[in-house]
Amino acid sequence: MCPVSRIIRNEGDKTDPPKHLGHFCPALFPCFQPASHTRSPLLFDLKPFLTSKTFEAITTSTPATVKANPNSAAGETHFNQIVFPKPAFSPNSVKRHRLVRRIDRRAPIWNPHPFYRRQESSLKSQPKCRPENWVLCLICHSWQRKNERRVRNRITRNTELRTSFIDSLLDNDVTCISQLRMDRRTFVILCRLLRQDGYMKRDGTVTLEEQVCIFLHIIAYHTKNRTIISRFYRSGETISRYFNSVLNGVLRLHSILLRHPEPVSDNCSDDRWKMFKNCLGALDGTYIKVKVPEINKPRYRTRKGEIATNVLGVCNPNMEFIFVLPGWEGSASDSRVLRDAISRPNGLKVPTGCYYLVDAGYTNGEGFLAPYRGTRYHLSEWRDGCAPINHQEYFNMKHASARNIIERCFGVLKMRWAILRSPSFYPIATQIKIITACCLIHNLIRR
Repeated sequence: MCPVSRIIRNEGDKTDPPKHLGHFCPALFPCFQPASHTRSPLLFDLKPFLTSKTFEAITTSTPATVKANPNSAAGETHFNQIVFPKPAFSPNSVKRHRLVRRIDRRAPIWNPHPFYRRQESSLKSQPKCRPENWVLCLICHSWQRKNERRVRNRITRNTELRTSFIDSLLDNDVTCISQLRMDRRTFVILCRLLRQDGYMKRDGTVTLEEQVCIFLHIIAYHTKNRTIISRFYRSGETISRYFNSVLNGVLRLHSILLRHPEPVSDNCSDDRWKMFKNCLGALDGTYIKVKVPEINKPRYRTRKGEIATNVLGVCNPNMEFIFVLPGWEGSASDSRVLRDAISRPNGLKVPTGCYYLVDAGYTNGEGFLAPYRGTRYHLSEWRDGCAPINHQEYFNMKHASARNIIERCFGVLKMRWAILRSPSFYPIATQIKIITACCLIHNLIRR
């Protein structure tokens, strides 16, 4: 309760209810209405909110007398019946009288809603503030000014701390890579793309750079909102709103950040890829842990017993993603996810005469080259001087060394973004968007 709403009680009658500022000045303070309380504080409760001179002037002045209201019930006293001694005319008192009279003449703002019209009509019937009540008006005014000053100082201090933290993130490339997983040049490019093609801009006092820093810091460290609040000095609602705003802005850049497939040329000098002419890259699936409702957990449970989503990824020899399809349940097989990716109108397209390298979990067919089954394949089987003994083992060894690029791509992706290594508390639809956004930003960093 505001301290100025607890003013004076009648010491003669201990059973009287407390006198509130709504009785004393109802035209100015209609929100303070009388209520039943067991304890009524004295005027000395206001001492911390008054200057020493004001408090001394109030306490040493002639005490006010209370006149009984003939229309009130027995033992009931109203503030509009209190008579204060007439103050001496001085320049300060004249200013106070003018202040009270000027405030008293203010008309309430008309509101068409019936509820507010009833309130305004009730305010008009209440007695107006009299010039003798200038002391309480000044008390309320000083308390409000002090409260506003305290809030303004806190906002200024938070702004300074926030600015210094963002400057420390972008101070040098080492700190920027450590905190945001990209150097300053890439950060500037990302902000420019979001501003031009992601349809994002500065929103109020939050700059686009700060919005991107909040988003990157969350996905890089899988940080909760309550931790980001103490680092960026923003409210939880602000953090959540700009996180989703940047997330949607990054998804709008998919046509720019996703790489277009380019077949391996005849003059390729890479030993791993020069044997696979017209190859576009490699594809495989990976599991990323997610949080889903209890009723959907059986569908997302993998063969290892984890709750995850099956993500199909396709990359080129430079470890840049060409196509990403997240969202399938963990119980779905890799071949089922690939069939869905091919059947979609905007899904995975394989040009005629080109192909992708796949593992033994996929079918060997047009556009997809799988290894020989029943033959040594994994790279760990070719260590310690184990040379191939026939053409099938030799093909599988070369196939595994080239197709391993997609495994490395998934490993770098999960090591860079900690939010992909453990289930997050976002809804499943938002988690799917985060997976795609991480792949897109991975491509931008690899450029």
